[in-house]
Amino acid sequence: MQDLCNNKTIITLELCNNSFNYEELKEIIVKNSSLISLTLHKSAKLQDLADLGNNDISSVESIAIAGALYENPLIINRNSVGDKEEKALAEMLSKNTALTVLDFGSNNIVYKGAKAFADALYKNTTLSYLFLEYNSITPAGGKALAKALCKNTTLISLNIRLADLANNREKAFAKALYKNTTLTSLDLSYNKLNSDIGKYLGKALFMNTTLTSLDLCNNQLGSNGAILLANALYTNTSLDFLNLSHNIIGPEGREALGNALSVNIALTSLNISNNQPCSEGITAFARALYKNTTLVYLNICNNDLDLGSKEGLELAKALHKNTTLTLLEIDGNYIGAEAKIYLQKFLV
Repeated sequence: MQDLCNNKTIITLELCNNSFNYEELKEIIVKNSSLISLTLHKSAKLQDLADLGNNDISSVESIAIAGALYENPLIINRNSVGDKEEKALAEMLSKNTALTVLDFGSNNIVYKGAKAFADALYKNTTLSYLFLEYNSITPAGGKALAKALCKNTTLISLNIRLADLANNREKAFAKALYKNTTLTSLDLSYNKLNSDIGKYLGKALFMNTTLTSLDLCNNQLGSNGAILLANALYTNTSLDFLNLSHNIIGPEGREALGNALSVNIALTSLNISNNQPCSEGITAFARALYKNTTLVYLNICNNDLDLGSKEGLELAKALHKNTTLTLLEIDGNYIGAEAKIYLQKFLV
């Protein structure tokens, strides 16, 4: 361990499934000037980071490591930490000038922790990626983070997947997208957000020109929310990836999204799998796929579509004619013999 403090050649180190003294580790983080990737759990989640995931860090060790972070980047995920450690790490984030990625997923964060991180985002000028997924951030914590996004000018990716955000916090994140000019990726999946998410984010996407990836899977968007979100796709020229799977999107929602695809010139990836099962609303998708020249990935799995019907065959023909789509996921739908002929290039 001591040799690593002075080493100037090793840039990547893996110490998976090991027991070691955290004071020694802290010394390495502070003194070593070449190490950019340190992996301490089963597999590194991101590169160019010091990673302390899955290591049962105690309160004292968490605070000690936070102290080391004033000078060095570090990522801590899948540990069980409390308010004291969250506060120490958030304070570190306010002062740290090197950290660009922080993964604090699955750490039992509740409102206080989320608020502490939100406060840090007002001051931090280097953090680009923040992962707070699988925490009970609560609606109030989500609102605090959204308010911080209105001011923050460096964050480009925020993941708050499965964070207990439900309870009308859609408006807060939409407001953030009106004002924020750097965020390119937002993951709000698995949060039980209702149709208002479509209403407010739809309005925001009319104005926002930087967001390229939006993940809303496993929410409760419904057809009404999908329609409101689809309206924004007519004019939005930046959104590249949209995931709306598991959102109870019915025929009207599918039709609205299909109509928007006829005009949209930015979206390359769309996932509407596992929504309300029926074949209605797919005619609009067929028309869109004859015209659309940007979509390369489409996931319509598990929608119980009948591609043997008149409307279904029209969709199959459109998919056959489309020249830009390279990946189609279609499992969980009925594909008749005639449709298979048109879809052969996707079924091999």
